[in-house]
Amino acid sequence: MYSMGAVIDGRYKVRDIIRGGMGVVYVCVEDGTNIPVALKTFRDEDLDDSSAINSFKREALKWITLDTHPYIVKANYYDEYQYRPHIVMELIPKDEEGRNVLSDFVYDGVPYKQILEWGIQFCIGMSYAYSKGIEAHADIKPDNIMITLEGNIKITDFGIAKSIKKKSNNNLDTNFLYSCDGCGGTLQWAAPEQFDGFCNEKSDIYGFGIVLYQLISGGKTLEESLPFYSDSDDVVEWANLHKYASIKPLSHDLFPIIKKCLEKNPEQRYKSFNELKDSLEEKYQKLTGTPISFPPKIKSLGTVELSNKGIALFRLGLKEEAKSVIKNAINKNQGNYFAHHVLGRIYESEGKLNKAKKKYFEALKYAPKHTFNNIPLFAHSNNNLGNIFLKEGNCDEAIKYFKTAIRSSKNYYRAHYNLGVAYSTCKKPLTFAFKKYLDAININPDYAEAYANLGVVAFDLNWFECSESAYKKAIRIKKDYAEAYFNLGNLYWVQNRPRHAIRAYLNFIRYAGPNLTDKVEEAENIIFNIANPT
Repeated sequence: MYSMGAVIDGRYKVRDIIRGGMGVVYVCVEDGTNIPVALKTFRDEDLDDSSAINSFKREALKWITLDTHPYIVKANYYDEYQYRPHIVMELIPKDEEGRNVLSDFVYDGVPYKQILEWGIQFCIGMSYAYSKGIEAHADIKPDNIMITLEGNIKITDFGIAKSIKKKSNNNLDTNFLYSCDGCGGTLQWAAPEQFDGFCNEKSDIYGFGIVLYQLISGGKTLEESLPFYSDSDDVVEWANLHKYASIKPLSHDLFPIIKKCLEKNPEQRYKSFNELKDSLEEKYQKLTGTPISFPPKIKSLGTVELSNKGIALFRLGLKEEAKSVIKNAINKNQGNYFAHHVLGRIYESEGKLNKAKKKYFEALKYAPKHTFNNIPLFAHSNNNLGNIFLKEGNCDEAIKYFKTAIRSSKNYYRAHYNLGVAYSTCKKPLTFAFKKYLDAININPDYAEAYANLGVVAFDLNWFECSESAYKKAIRIKKDYAEAYFNLGNLYWVQNRPRHAIRAYLNFIRYAGPNLTDKVEEAENIIFNIANPT
């Protein structure tokens, strides 16, 4: 977790922290641009759930591909900072009274005309989301409906509820229906079928029906505003309420529409948000005598937004889609330095090193003064060129470009780290590499890979105490760091500490991915030999 005033990845300064049942939102200002953004991530207790993180990535991708819409909070891109997944989102600022979500307005007696306008906007936004591949939001509630300074709604947190799994600990949001078979939700707004692990557009219509009910109820508390209520946080009790409880009738023009939204049987609800929108528009025209204004035109993405989308797709593993988006950005603006750089990264990841070098050199041509993550962009491109030359076995060129990157920005910890790798790979004195890894750690004390490599160099120098300390620090930062466990096991084995070695190797086997199959077999053989000495 980050604290107030912390700087995330050298780029985002934390100005506020909002904790909820489905994660943490850091309200930040981007260093260098002063652009406010919101970074959403998991709580610490959910980070060791790989299935939840993979689900989070999938839902992030769907949200990012929604691009720009006037009634949807824009998800700019997905990234991982300090081994923690984040969605970087548009920030909706608070008004003079500190309000920016619908839950701030629910109990204040919202005028009927405003309720209809927000309802129509919501339907337009949700219909657009489904047209782009969203299957279900799964957590429609006032807290996930933002209100802009212009008085329009923006829907947020698409699919995030579907990522969070219930775990056997005491630090849970007791109002949250933890994901089961791909659906989550919040108890008071979840559709009957969500309690059985199923959700779709009609489930979202049900959730929004409860939101509309709250807005017309006149209730001043959650209990007073809901169609039925229990002060229990028992999932079974809430499931029974949604499945069987009668709705408290309201004397309001909108109640028949809401009642249809809240039918227990999904087939008896509105078929779609478009159909619900038509009913709300009829009420609006009857109330005002005029049709509602057509929604603002959906703008196409600019070159910077296309570049952000491209890097997000790349980080989510969709290289072909990323290349298509980035090439579109370059076609719109040949001088888009960041797009050239990102395309170089994609080519490098595909092993197309000559194409990657060409793109990095083009990025250098267009980016003499620009920065990314508070590092001059030409430092990033020089660093990546160093990586390519190192892969090609050209040690002198690799070291030259890493040193150029460091001269451009002394605090560029990845360049210090990569120079350490180059010194190790190119058979330079081990103390050279040791110093570079220390430099990287001094700049970024949470750099697990630098600690792990420091442990390797210390081991080769027979500095075993230092090596053990470095491996343990790497694991504390990144507790699923398989290679660090393996190397720690090797250290214990050499030191004739069999129990410690077995424990480290077992942790390695636990966290090892498919790319480490050979080492898993090696670790298993070592464990067998330790357990069965000849």
